[in-house]
Amino acid sequence: MSSTSIRADVLRFKIEPSREPERKFHSSQVLVQILEPVSLRYGTRLSSLTTYDYSAGEIVLCPRHTEKWVMGSTPGRLLMVTIPDQALVHAAGEYAHGDISLDATERLEDPRVGQLVRMLSEEEQGIFQADRLFTESVTQALAALLIRTRGTSRNFQPVPSGGLAPAQLRRVVDYMRAHLDRELSLAELAEEAKLSPPYFGQMFLRSTGQTPHRFLLGLRIDRAKEMLRAPWVRMMDVSLACGFKTQQHFSRTFRIFCSLSPRAYRNQVLN
Repeated sequence: MSSTSIRADVLRFKIEPSREPERKFHSSQVLVQILEPVSLRYGTRLSSLTTYDYSAGEIVLCPRHTEKWVMGSTPGRLLMVTIPDQALVHAAGEYAHGDISLDATERLEDPRVGQLVRMLSEEEQGIFQADRLFTESVTQALAALLIRTRGTSRNFQPVPSGGLAPAQLRRVVDYMRAHLDRELSLAELAEEAKLSPPYFGQMFLRSTGQTPHRFLLGLRIDRAKEMLRAPWVRMMDVSLACGFKTQQHFSRTFRIFCSLSPRAYRNQVLN
């Protein structure tokens, strides 16, 4: 199992008006989401820059291995998402044979991409405390979506239908249950099924109707319910044993699944 990261890198930055353009060169695949209205000038030739007026929420899919000159005409805040090569390699391996690249565009109009970028942004801001499996799953979903919709490979091969074999699914679920007290990665679970991470994620969804992350949360909550039936077990111990980083994260997730707090659930069961 490779230790190479398949989690996207998220960076917020501010652009100011400038008189001289700045050279940009991305060796990795980069998306830029506009966080507030801004006017940018950029192009591949310093002598002929084009002006683009953007609204908040719009996304630019930047070209890889291409020199660009960029300057701001107005101030604005931007969000840059860098997709690691390993995520693209895994996704491309399931959808195409041979080399594959993405067709860059100044305006990427796909609400699905916007939703995935927003999830990565919220995780980066700490709006919700996601674990490694969540971040990797979103990154892989984003890589697979971009390859399906913007990939330029001519050797496209659809993903076969079906799901995990019963033995594969049993191994993965058993592994999840045996390691509920710690953080799990998508690659780690995929290894149990002997599949690549993006393909595993799709096959798991077809088999269970849930993403690996959502399914794992359900198992964590089931374990928590069992432990909460014992009045002598401290809430903090329940949280840690079920793989939650903090009691706040545990309580918030428990409410989502059960519509009441862990303490209220314990009182209800014991009374």
